[in-house]
Amino acid sequence: MAQNRISLCAWYNVDNPGEVVELEARGLAFEIVRSPKETLVLVQDGTIVHRIPLDTSRIEFGTAILDGDLLRAMLFLEISHFKGDKRSMWKQLSREAIESQELKIAERACYASGDIAR
Repeated sequence: MAQNRISLCAWYNVDNPGEVVELEARGLAFEIVRSPKETLVLVQDGTIVHRIPLDTSRIEFGTAILDGDLLRAMLFLEISHFKGDKRSMWKQLSREAIESQELKIAERACYASGDIAR
């Protein structure tokens, strides 16, 4: 997370630093709150506290990758109604799966990312 005067910048995929999501937020971000249903950034604007939701879908995928649970990451991508570009997420999963010798997951991830030859 980063912040400027009018927005929060979130990087959900550390392997793709060019893929930044900007969220409108005036004030000073002071806390990130996680619950099983959502992740929020609390932003203080004078006496008002704004609750800015983060994309829990991207967080779930990243957590599965960090945990080494590649099957969970793959199933997440298969069933999620994520509105962003899944291609970079499939590419990340394919790299992780190849490195871990999870060849069935790697095969599915390569196909989904457009790398059919691999």
